[in-house]
Amino acid sequence: MGVLRSLGEHVSGAAVAPPTRARLPLHLLDGVGGLLAGATLPEAARLRALFAASPDPDARLVIDVGSMRAGEIDDIHTASATTAGAIVVPVLLNQLARLRDAGAPASGGDIAAAMQAGYGAMIWLGEAFGGPALLARGIWPTYLLAPLGAAATAARLWRLDAPTTTHALAIALCRISGGPGRHGGLIDDATTARWLLVGQAARAGLAAARAAVAGYHGDPELLDGDWITRVHAITPTNMSAPMPEDGGISELSIKPLAAAKQTLAALDGFRTLAVAPETIARVEVGVPAQFVAMVGHRRTHSRTDRLTSLPYLLGLAAHAPDALDDFTRARAPDAAMEAFMARVELVADEQLTPLFPKAWPAHVRITLHDGQTRQILVRAAPGDPRRPLTEAELRAKFTRLLAARMPPARLSALADAACAAFDDQAASLLAELEKAAISA
Repeated sequence: MGVLRSLGEHVSGAAVAPPTRARLPLHLLDGVGGLLAGATLPEAARLRALFAASPDPDARLVIDVGSMRAGEIDDIHTASATTAGAIVVPVLLNQLARLRDAGAPASGGDIAAAMQAGYGAMIWLGEAFGGPALLARGIWPTYLLAPLGAAATAARLWRLDAPTTTHALAIALCRISGGPGRHGGLIDDATTARWLLVGQAARAGLAAARAAVAGYHGDPELLDGDWITRVHAITPTNMSAPMPEDGGISELSIKPLAAAKQTLAALDGFRTLAVAPETIARVEVGVPAQFVAMVGHRRTHSRTDRLTSLPYLLGLAAHAPDALDDFTRARAPDAAMEAFMARVELVADEQLTPLFPKAWPAHVRITLHDGQTRQILVRAAPGDPRRPLTEAELRAKFTRLLAARMPPARLSALADAACAAFDDQAASLLAELEKAAISA
């Protein structure tokens, strides 16, 4: 059986094991929080303005995907470098509303299976395509695989059979790009098309699934030959590796706060050491060589800069720790922070580099003015599979993200509804989302 046919069989038929079913409500809760928080950003307002008069029935999906991904607080699978939740959750909510309005509401089992399918398709192919190595080439794995993830999520939610699902995936694969161009300090956050593009990529995947239902056929042998290498210059590996039964859900990391994943182990280590900033002469952070340049910069012009600058985030931790909970990353560094940032240096750690991409660790070494040192090695950040966040911690994160947007009773009801969606209560979740003015 070829690669896409095998993937189609898996997407359409893989059962959801009890441990995965128990974990999925936490990812849906986290995804709903990320979607609603992302909707408050200027990037989301710009998307809404673009589609304000659009007759496109899928405009809402483009807006929601772009808004959620712009937030940089969604879950991530490190080995594939995909943030599949930003694709899967908006597509799921969008289609749950469509099914409800058509009088054919989805069951809790359908929701679980659709999430596992969407995550699984993106994670498995993301790893096979090289995941983090693609980033160095200017290929954004989530954007690359967004059509596939959207098609897989919809196909399983609609209960399509294996042949139709395979065609949906094949059509979606023909819509991939992955190259959004420059961003982050080069093009302003307010005008970059990055979030529009990833939203449109998800919409293309949904259209692919609809086309397959209408009888259109894609090429199910696209990944059996050299097509992906000839057309996209991607040389896949391990295409014969079995797809994880749980779709990779057990390997997902959930972020405790808004920041690039590559910064979180170092940030946790620095906070754990709890050294008074006025006593610090120098901070050296060793990380895998693959992302030294990405997070070692000191640019703070845009939100993207502030999300990816480890010196900036450590400066917040040292001088304005409460601001770490501010999802907007609006705080500009003051003179004390800038002086601190200048004393932070990132280096490639030869012992940590081989652990990447399965792990994104950090070694933090603080030198004090009196010559003493404090150091810590963080192999797993909070929210990683080895240090999972509890439901209580995720609910607290949900509240921090949205407390300025809605009253506590509404927040609690929305969180409860997200967790209960897998008990055939999707209608309650959709109703709460509509009260929050972010329709699915």
